Amino acid sequence: MSRPRIIISSLRRSGSTIFWRCFRNASEAVCFDEPFNPNLIRLPRVHEKNIDAEYLRLLDQDACAFWEAIHPIYPLDELQPVLKPQTAEWLDWLSDQAQSLVLDTTRCWNKIDALADQETDDTYLIHLHRSPAGFTASHLLPSDMKSSLLGKWDLFKRRRKFFDMDGGFNFWRIEDIVGHGLQSAFASQILRDAGGAERFYSWKAHAKLLYFWKTAYSKVEDEGRAAFGDRFLSVSFERFSRRPKKVLAEIQADTGLSMDISCLPNVRPASPVFREGHARWFEAAERVGLPADAQFLFRPE
Repeated sequence: MSRPRIIISSLRRSGSTIFWRCFRNASEAVCFDEPFNPNLIRLPRVHEKNIDAEYLRLLDQDACAFWEAIHPIYPLDELQPVLKPQTAEWLDWLSDQAQSLVLDTTRCWNKIDALADQETDDTYLIHLHRSPAGFTASHLLPSDMKSSLLGKWDLFKRRRKFFDMDGGFNFWRIEDIVGHGLQSAFASQILRDAGGAERFYSWKAHAKLLYFWKTAYSKVEDEGRAAFGDRFLSVSFERFSRRPKKVLAEIQADTGLSMDISCLPNVRPASPVFREGHARWFEAAERVGLPADAQFLFRPE
């Protein structure tokens, strides 16, 4: 029986949790959700989305070993193309917990080569990516705001000024990562060109997020194909959310991971992008060097 190991590489707000749940529900692999998330420090408090059961079992087995092993990736660490030794050891420790393993990572978009150095010939990298406009809108219009009257009011105001916002997208720490000026870590380590950095920090929030998506998407696609070869799979979240059984059956065939497709959780199709087709989406795409093409930006049906 094939016992592959699967790493899911995805940006925040790209559907990786529901994608990961499919493997958790439908396969016999041990599935760890976001092992590099600094919020794991809150364990053993249970997460409201019930994504921590695997970690809680490890805590019950040997809490001392767990806390000695754990080492998250903090926002600025994401800009480094290497894994710190302690982080690599944490990954190795988790990998030793099972023969068949699925890891949902959201902080390794700049560390694909480093991940490849840690893994074996039966490791697959799946790049799950949301449309650039969908990723951008999800950070500027967080769905979590709908849970309260005050949040709904704030969401209403955000919709009114969507294309004129300068910032305000730090709900999942992306604004911390891209920084606020020419002396930021993102400017010196990722942008590197003073002229390009000056333009980047002059853009509105939606353009900055589109550029960040472009940077991360290109790195994972290029380095993933080079490092993993035919063990690299590129998966559109929009296609997965519309045809989960078909997409996961293809993944099963490609990786050899045994899955019971009838046991999938409820996967809902991706919502339409806010103001899909608005001229300012296309203007921003041209500005940041993305195709000003509706299919590329929004991935409609």
